[in-house]
Amino acid sequence: MKSNNYNLVQLALALDGMASKKLPIKLSYAIVKNRETLRTLLDPYEKALAELIDRFKDKSTGTAANGLPIFSEDVQPEFDAELEDLLNLNVEYDPFTIKYDFDKYDDNKFDALTPMELAKISFIFDKEEEIKEDDIQITVE
Repeated sequence: MKSNNYNLVQLALALDGMASKKLPIKLSYAIVKNRETLRTLLDPYEKALAELIDRFKDKSTGTAANGLPIFSEDVQPEFDAELEDLLNLNVEYDPFTIKYDFDKYDDNKFDALTPMELAKISFIFDKEEEIKEDDIQITVE
């Protein structure tokens, strides 16, 4: 699947947030496997971001809550434009997916996942549905 750096950073943060949850082993493994892949994919982004910050560091007037530097009004637009270009770069990402039966998920045994958390990791779940011969019905009129 193709995604941009911004989405991959957000996904990595979401997976990091689930690291301490008690989840079924199959789901935990898929989360860890995808996080490792994302670390590798985001390494060039992180290096480029560090270079960008370093290039502008002499013009910094402080640090924002997100850790990025703040610049004067004459420099901020240039930094923001370059950062936006970096975040919008497309990267090919092949996620590790699993088949998972949510009917077997026991909320008493594992930590509950919020709908937002499920939405963030929905790419992990194999989308291919098995079609069984018994499920096919043909009607002749």
